[in-house]
Amino acid sequence: MPLTLLPIVCAAALALPYLLLIDYSAPRFLMPSYALLALPIAGLVFRAVRAARSPQHLAVALGVIVTLHLASQFVILDHTAKQSDTTTGRYRTAAQGLQRLGLRPPCLVTGDRALPIAYHAGCSSAQTSGNNRSTTLPSLLRRAAREPTALLLRRGQARPPSYARTWVGYPLPGTEWNAYLPPDQARESEAAKSRQETSGNGASMGAMTTTYPTTSWAGFEAAEPTFAGYAQDRFRRYRHHVLATLRQDGSPRVTPLEVTFLSGELWLGMMPDSRKALDLRRDPRFSVQANPGPGDGLTEGDVRVSGRAVEVTDPEAVARFAEAVRPPEPFHLFRTEVTEVVHTASENGEMVLRTWRPGRPVQVVRRGSDDSPPRVEG
Repeated sequence: MPLTLLPIVCAAALALPYLLLIDYSAPRFLMPSYALLALPIAGLVFRAVRAARSPQHLAVALGVIVTLHLASQFVILDHTAKQSDTTTGRYRTAAQGLQRLGLRPPCLVTGDRALPIAYHAGCSSAQTSGNNRSTTLPSLLRRAAREPTALLLRRGQARPPSYARTWVGYPLPGTEWNAYLPPDQARESEAAKSRQETSGNGASMGAMTTTYPTTSWAGFEAAEPTFAGYAQDRFRRYRHHVLATLRQDGSPRVTPLEVTFLSGELWLGMMPDSRKALDLRRDPRFSVQANPGPGDGLTEGDVRVSGRAVEVTDPEAVARFAEAVRPPEPFHLFRTEVTEVVHTASENGEMVLRTWRPGRPVQVVRRGSDDSPPRVEG
């Protein structure tokens, strides 16, 4: 009895702190308890075989049970190994994406799955919260100012924390993550990409592609405050604007829409199960054109915002929006991730096109009324 109770008591002493005092799951911590419990179980099985009327039959039955258990464990092991290989492959793909964005050691990765992805990228990792927290926010921002840094978030599931609201997000192809880079670092990455495109070593990407960098409206305001203020004013002058989405067959759909600027974000609210809401659930790409106003001239210019719309389902976030805006309920709510802002105007007899994209300066194209080629600035 002492030889049976002692391992059980020791196993319980090891297991209870893990089961009751730790707020995350790591079953490997229970392996010492499993090993200790194996000792009394083995002793009880041995005694049961010796005490049985037919020890040989019981031993055979136990052997069959153990064999079936080992076979099931092998199946589980094979499945788990394949899952591990797949997961590791995603981590490596994400690390390669970070390297293409310019992260080279010494570099820092934070956010979702930062530890394994940073390992494959050759970077260090740090968190300001959670199980692996190893830094403070001021320290993280100081490091981000002097070395390449990326914040990882699962695509479409979360908005960047307040300190990264103006950072530029890049989808990491082949993974479920977006990498958010500080604005200065994003500009360097975009400049390098532009040099590659100019030299013919890289394909250009349109504003509506899913791999184009994104940022919040606050990120646009921080990068180009004058342009952002003008664009926001153009939208606020009128209530209804024009939204372009993609139908299931890929053809465009154009519908009227109201937009809202709130807490550094551009929000799109829609009636329940409206066609445009279903379009955005299926394909988040959109463009919204500001109401040009009365008349047939372009004296005040035309403004268009393109990007990706992320549906917001968090009850608290929806309630805050409803309290501030008072829309008809129920409604769908989408937060926009801006990929491009375009202003078109007629100035001194010329058609002027101003385009801003995250991480890049404003590009100005001027086209006169004659046949001369357009002039590009920026």
